[in-house]
Amino acid sequence: MAQKEEKLDEKIVEVLRENQQKANNAIVSLGEVSIRIRDLEKELERVEEIEQNLLKEYDQSTGTINAELQNLQKTYPSGEVDLQRGVVIYNVEE
Repeated sequence: MAQKEEKLDEKIVEVLRENQQKANNAIVSLGEVSIRIRDLEKELERVEEIEQNLLKEYDQSTGTINAELQNLQKTYPSGEVDLQRGVVIYNVEE
């Protein structure tokens, strides 16, 4: 089978070249976006780990606070703690 070659119209060639370049640029940009997404996912994992550690710390702190308040409640029923002044305010039966 013989091959034949024919010159294409310059407008068609230009349209094909421009669109090929756009497609190539899109491929490069998609690669950059993919890498950025991966980096953001890694950062999100790191931030979520920090969040979990902080939530654990919060839970421990509030657990300690609640335990201490329960102990104070035994000694000072219906008492209120004023942390500013470092005192407990409670009613005394006269």
